[in-house]
Amino acid sequence: MKRRLAAYRIKLEVIGPVHVGSGKMFNKKEYFFISKDKIGILDTVKLYCLVKKLGLQSEFESYVINNSRIDLAEWLEKYNIDKEKILPCVSYTLGCKDTALQRGTKITVCEQIKDSYGKAYIPGSTIKGMLRTVLLSYDVMKSSGKYDEYKDKLFSASNIYEKRNKFLLREINSIEEKAFYTLNRKETRHNDAVNDFMSGVIVSDSNPIDIGNIVMCQKLERHAGGAYKSLNVLRECICPGTEIEFSLTIDETVCSITIDHIYRALKVFNRCYNDCFLSAYTGVDMLEDNNIFIGGGTGFVSKTVIYPMLGKSKGIEMSVNVFKNTKVPKEHKHYKDFEYGVSPHILKCTKYNGQVLQMGLCKVISVEKIS
Repeated sequence: MKRRLAAYRIKLEVIGPVHVGSGKMFNKKEYFFISKDKIGILDTVKLYCLVKKLGLQSEFESYVINNSRIDLAEWLEKYNIDKEKILPCVSYTLGCKDTALQRGTKITVCEQIKDSYGKAYIPGSTIKGMLRTVLLSYDVMKSSGKYDEYKDKLFSASNIYEKRNKFLLREINSIEEKAFYTLNRKETRHNDAVNDFMSGVIVSDSNPIDIGNIVMCQKLERHAGGAYKSLNVLRECICPGTEIEFSLTIDETVCSITIDHIYRALKVFNRCYNDCFLSAYTGVDMLEDNNIFIGGGTGFVSKTVIYPMLGKSKGIEMSVNVFKNTKVPKEHKHYKDFEYGVSPHILKCTKYNGQVLQMGLCKVISVEKIS
């Protein structure tokens, strides 16, 4: 059968800083604060060559190998090395003027995924994973009765402790199979991945994003009661105002999903998100129909189908069960979620140019059919 492909070029605008982690955490010997508003990520090979030239090779090796408590800036000061001498060893710099770090507490610095040229990008798998959540949520909410037995099983399983990497896995897989595994290819079992119609949705990596559009943002939690808490976690993020461009191709011989279907799904998902979660936070702008979450640090609700499956009341109850039975520490106080009328009772945010923004929030600004 000849394939029928419908290809689109899609542009998103970043509203809240977007972070897709590479998995690397910079340790305190790989960065330093050039000023209060700027952080430098070091080229460690160049740094090693410099200290060797300064006759401090053994001292530096000892500092790197041993679990020293001091950060690089303190080590440089100890040996009277001026910061200006280190600047040629800086691979790139990022603004960090909105950070407010607590002294004496470990700082975690997370790298944004980058290509081989050092430019940031959004992997196609990240975008497709988001689409999958939105489409599943939409199908759950519009298909009355189709998922009833799965809802009961999902809620019941949330009451039972199991290792985190297996928790609710069986139930979620069953729900996804019901929604997506419709191809019934010959000589396959129903639950084989080749029967997933989402195999007909191909999403490219985004266009490269210049390092000038990256900023260091601090993890900030907005409490349902109105309080804010900043944590010593810094993330390289794509700046608000940046455009993210990628292509989406639908193989119409395999998948019946259309762009209009995706728009409807996004609209329904966002309204559920507003009603069941965001409305609990006073003064926070509700999602618009064309908003979309991308990347990490966006929070539990943006990546799960609990509220679309169960609604607000039972969704809160199940979310509390999830936190309890995955052993989330008690100091997170999820037992208070019933009191706040929302679970989790923390909204994941950050600061940029003095504004508190939701992490990973984007909006669709254009969809152009290219074939």
